[in-house]
Amino acid sequence: QEVTKLETGLKGEKETAYFIDFNLKDSENYMVLHDLRFEIDWLTAQIDHLLINKVIGIILVETKNTQAEVNINDDGTMLYTYENKKSYNLPNPLAQSHRHALVLAEILKKYNMEIDIMSYVVFLPDVKIKNKILPKSFCRADTFTEYVFNEFKRSPLKILSSMAKMVINKIPSTKNLENIGNILLSEHKPVLIDYDKKYRI
Repeated sequence: QEVTKLETGLKGEKETAYFIDFNLKDSENYMVLHDLRFEIDWLTAQIDHLLINKVIGIILVETKNTQAEVNINDDGTMLYTYENKKSYNLPNPLAQSHRHALVLAEILKKYNMEIDIMSYVVFLPDVKIKNKILPKSFCRADTFTEYVFNEFKRSPLKILSSMAKMVINKIPSTKNLENIGNILLSEHKPVLIDYDKKYRI
């Protein structure tokens, strides 16, 4: 069960990383980082994908991959139903990502930085989802970058904010994006699980 869970999670992260990298990795407007873990004041955040955009700010991506059929409830919790008809309720992954954003904001404060942070939940294209229309901030990996761009275009406040940044020259340069990315990499604290101890092997 542990191996299956790890393999499913890694497959989801790798495929989502592929779609993100394919569209954004060579862009001067983005810094793209994958698989980060932060710790501060006993709080932790495990982030699948983190994008830093010149205008939008920081985008956190929580990847979901499962063989179950997914139904996303109105409150963002999810019901997973497998072929054997067993069902499991899972907590709201967007709420989890918002908690990660709070941890990240505290990390940024250490460096006197205050950056807008947004969260999204991304499913692999082949995950079966019962919802005909996905809730806000839930999307598919293969259309994720387009979804974010269109959501930005539909928000007058975001457009006005970006125009204001351009007028007062607060749009970070490519070099500054790299600096922010390097700071976050320096704060990355990976953890190794001792499976001998966990399962008393």
